[in-house]
Amino acid sequence: MKDLSFTPFQGTICAPIFLEGIGAHSGQYAHLAIKPAALDTGIVFIRTDLSPKCSMIPARRRYLSNTTLCTALANSDGTQIQTVEHLLAALSLYAIDNAIVEIDAGEVPMLDGSARPYVEALQAVGRRSQQALRRFLRVLRPIRVQQEGRTASLLPSSVGFSLDVCCDYSARSIKRQQYSATLTTENFIKEIAPARTFGFFDDIERLYANGLAQGSSLENAVVFSNGAPLNPEGLRFEDEVVRHKTLDVLGDLALLGYPLCAHFEGKNTGHALNARLTAAVLEHPDCWTITETKPQKSLSLQRSASCSKKLTPAFPPFLGFPVPAYSSCK
Repeated sequence: MKDLSFTPFQGTICAPIFLEGIGAHSGQYAHLAIKPAALDTGIVFIRTDLSPKCSMIPARRRYLSNTTLCTALANSDGTQIQTVEHLLAALSLYAIDNAIVEIDAGEVPMLDGSARPYVEALQAVGRRSQQALRRFLRVLRPIRVQQEGRTASLLPSSVGFSLDVCCDYSARSIKRQQYSATLTTENFIKEIAPARTFGFFDDIERLYANGLAQGSSLENAVVFSNGAPLNPEGLRFEDEVVRHKTLDVLGDLALLGYPLCAHFEGKNTGHALNARLTAAVLEHPDCWTITETKPQKSLSLQRSASCSKKLTPAFPPFLGFPVPAYSSCK
């Protein structure tokens, strides 16, 4: 399939996408609609179950509110949307720069625990190029954060966006796993998007007691006991754990608001450390620059008949704002 990683033009979806399902942590059932949006809108969540005055939450780092077992966003009115990472990863790697995500509950549906349902929906409706260049965040100097032996870094790269992620759950009888790749749309769809969220049987009682995992089950998560999955169908990949960690990284980095020209390295990283990394990026603008790509002659701006309806701007552009960093670039 065509690689969209460095397509030069902004894009949105050709037609609305409708999905529904239960939230992994809240246990609430939600209806989700992803709709086309105008140039420079970005990805914006709208809570349709709340007043329009407080319902809008841009998917940007400054709105990050919680990283406990998922990524949650909140606006200044306290309106929250959680578990956004799988959807954001799919939109980012499918080069959907502009979209409105309407939802009637406070948590994005977990679906099957992976990003595959989102990818399948995106493939079904297609992507429409918009007549403005995309902007890329190119890392110029290393940016690193660490905490208790966990590390996450963004380094300069000459090959687009690549990553090297490793995780070690040997204490849980899961051997060390590592995934490395230069990301393309194809390997994201085949190798990362299908990887499901995971957890451990021994943690279930504690999670329930803390109001978490209320909607989790073997239908939307891999549950390990003594190093083996309890799911009857087994694993989708032998190293599904690290592939899902990679999926989470992509969703969390998407909050920077730009596709990346960088190399990511992560060791035992999670949502909290990913958040520290994106905070450090915004705190140190001398370590990166924003660039535009030039259109390629082989790429056409022609719209298909099914995507010819002109879109009117729904919102003005949303820009990122610096937040306190936990580390500096070195």
